[in-house]
Amino acid sequence: IGGFDERLQIMEDIEIIDRLQRHAGFHILDSTVTTSARKYHTNGTVRLQAIFGTIHLMYALGFSQKNIVAFYRDSIR
Repeated sequence: IGGFDERLQIMEDIEIIDRLQRHAGFHILDSTVTTSARKYHTNGTVRLQAIFGTIHLMYALGFSQKNIVAFYRDSIR
């Protein structure tokens, strides 16, 4: 599918998942991954999920990468 879209600064993971789903099935594996919880500790779970939800909505509505990145930088501590 050509890898990640290098033009995207944010939402590149969602964009590649959309392409994967169109070309071949996308399946969530039973494996686990450990990631940092730093942003959740710093911003709070509800606040951070609201920010991420807003970013997803902005992406779905076609906002520019510039505007989405600016919102992300202004919102997340």
